Amino acid sequence: MRDEDKWLAMHTYRKLVEQGIAPAIVCPDCEFPMTTQADEADRPILVCSPCRVTFNVSAWVLDFIEANIREAAAQP
Repeated sequence: MRDEDKWLAMHTYRKLVEQGIAPAIVCPDCEFPMTTQADEADRPILVCSPCRVTFNVSAWVLDFIEANIREAAAQP
């Protein structure tokens, strides 16, 4: 997946979370909702503000996001 496509998926997913349609991605350590930021190469990363840790957006996370986007699109 191209970085541009990752950003589109991340923004689409963020909007679904804000609408209460999809579950937030939470920090595995403190369960605080993660935010999306750009790394030094302008790729999306997930950030936990309280823990001050960052996570790369892995293939598993992208699959999770895409599955939730598809499920939301299938809703009437």
